[in-house]
Order: sequence, then structure tokens, then C-alpha cells
Amino acid sequence: MGSDISHRDETGDAAYVHGKVTDSDGNPIEGVILDLWQTSPNMFYET
Repeated sequence: MGSDISHRDETGDAAYVHGKVTDSDGNPIEGVILDLWQTSPNMFYET
């Protein structure tokens, strides 16, 4: 819940994700929520 969801699991490589969401004209879209998912090295999601 925030910038680090690893729960101190130090296996695998850290990922840094950044960007912006825009419309087709390049204008920022207000109120966008991004939901990002990444599996651990053992191919499981954190629950």
C-alpha cells in the first residue's frame, strides 16, 4: 500500500514505474487511478 509492496522480500529485481495518463491529444486526464500488478519471482501475487 504505497511505494513498496515487497514486504521485505529481497528476491528478484526491484521495479520502478512512472508515467502519466493522457488523452489522445496529450492532455492530462484528471482523477485517473492506476492499478498495477506484479508477480514475485515464484509467480505468486501477494495477498
